[in-house]
Amino acid sequence: MMKIMIVEDNPLIAFNLSKSIKQFGDYDILTYDSGEEAIRNFDNDSPNVVFMDIKLAGDLDGISTANILQQKARVPIIFLTDYADPEVMRRVSYLEVVNFLMKPFDDALIIKSLDKALSIVENSTVSTKKVMENTNDLFIHEKEGRFKKLSLNDIIYLEADGSYCTIHCVEGTISSIPKNMKTIYENVIKAASSPEKFVKVHKSYVINTDCVNYIQGNQLVLKNGHKVDIGKTYRPLIKEIFNIVS
Repeated sequence: MMKIMIVEDNPLIAFNLSKSIKQFGDYDILTYDSGEEAIRNFDNDSPNVVFMDIKLAGDLDGISTANILQQKARVPIIFLTDYADPEVMRRVSYLEVVNFLMKPFDDALIIKSLDKALSIVENSTVSTKKVMENTNDLFIHEKEGRFKKLSLNDIIYLEADGSYCTIHCVEGTISSIPKNMKTIYENVIKAASSPEKFVKVHKSYVINTDCVNYIQGNQLVLKNGHKVDIGKTYRPLIKEIFNIVS
């Protein structure tokens, strides 16, 4: 049975949304009223799709919560909102967003968004079966007709620079690649034998957790001596990953 997580701090809205979804199929629906609660239960619940309110009570809003959940697994997100301003769109640009449902919800748009999300889940499963799994290598374009093999174990971190991405490796920096970090990150996750090791810690940085020497304030000090800032919205994830005791 497909599992659907609803993260919404208004009980009436959560109830009505759950009721609408159940009209369209036999789904196991899990409802939480805060981002923190959703994160705590995510691994155990393993939802196939998440409906996420952007404005939530607590320290984490819906975008920050969605970001942390998608670090754990590539689950499709359907955002629930009263409006989507430019700042919201900027913050969700690195996420896999299926749709924005504007309140009050229309049943036709709910089922359309859910169908799209479930299609993504099914296609992802099929694609995984068709490709060679866990190659743990990337081939990076160097020049016309030539691609350099890169072991993912050698990657220390990825750095975004507009529409370019720089890959910092154990043996030195690879030249900036004319692809945005989202594209490179997706390829790394797809090829990695341990994709959970590659974690986004800032809008401009993805790090290999095996290459973190220590944490200093709001920075990670990496194997090559570089210091990477931890974005404010990513700090709860860092505490969880590294089991920080303060």
